[in-house]
Amino acid sequence: MTNRKSIVLPNATDSEISLVFYEADMDTIKSKINFTQNVFSFLISGQKEIYNAQNPNYLSGNEFALITTPNCLMTEKKSAPSRLYKSILLFFSHSILNEFKFTHQHLIQKLASSNTQEVLTFTYDDYSHYFRSSLQLLLANRETLSPEMLKAKFTEIMLYLLKYEPLKMGMLLQNQQHDREFVFKTTIENNLYSHLDLEELAFLCNMSLSTFKRHFKSYYQMSPRKYFIQKRMEMAEYLLKNGERPKEVFQQAGYKTLSNFIKAYKAHFNKTPGI
Repeated sequence: MTNRKSIVLPNATDSEISLVFYEADMDTIKSKINFTQNVFSFLISGQKEIYNAQNPNYLSGNEFALITTPNCLMTEKKSAPSRLYKSILLFFSHSILNEFKFTHQHLIQKLASSNTQEVLTFTYDDYSHYFRSSLQLLLANRETLSPEMLKAKFTEIMLYLLKYEPLKMGMLLQNQQHDREFVFKTTIENNLYSHLDLEELAFLCNMSLSTFKRHFKSYYQMSPRKYFIQKRMEMAEYLLKNGERPKEVFQQAGYKTLSNFIKAYKAHFNKTPGI
C-alpha cells in the first residue's frame, strides 16, 4: 500500500541541529519534500529514491545520503512487507554548514569543474556503520543529546567524508553560483527518463506548473510534452538499433510500462518496434 504527501522537514524547530529517528509501516511514493535545513539521512532498513534538479539517487539499506537541496521528491519503501522502513536523520542549519566550510576550508578540494551537487550518496563502510550506531546510542540516551554533542558528531562525519570522499565533498562544498536558466535546463536534462510528470518537474524547479511551462517553451522553443517525446524516442531508436529489445528499452526511455512505450513509439514513428 502506498500514500503520497507533501512534507516540510524538519517540521518545526528552533534548533540549529537536531537528531531524529524515523520509521514507517507504509511506503511513500514521490512525496514532495521542502527542506528548511540540510540533512544526513542514514538508512537503516528499506530503500530510498531521491529526485532533485540533478541526477536521481537510489539508496538501498547499504547507503546513506547528504541532502542540501531545498526541494526534492522522495520515495521510501520497506524492504519487505513485514518490516518497517527505518532511518536516522541528522538535520543541520546552513549556518552550521557555512561555519564548517570556513573552519575547514583548507581541507576542501578545489575542483576545476563548476559542477556542484546538492545530493550525495555514500556506501556504508565499517566506520560509517559505527557512526550510525553511535547516533542510535545518543537517541537511546536522551540525556546525552545536546546541541554541542550533535555538532561534534556532525563535524566528525564531515571530516571523515572529506578525507575519504574528497571529490564528492568538493562538489558539494565549493561555492558556485548557477543562473536560473542553467539550473532549469539541468533539471530537465537530468530527468528526461526518470518517470516524473510535469507537476513534479515544476516542483523541483521551484515553480508553479504554468510558470514551468512558460519557461520551458522560452528555453526549448516547444512544449514540454513534445520535447520529452522527441528525446525519449531518440533514445529508444538508438537502443533498438543497437540490438536491445523493446522489453529492455521501455524503462530506459522513460516509460513505466511496455504497452505505453509501444503506443508512444507507434504514434511517433507510425510503426511498432520489433518485439
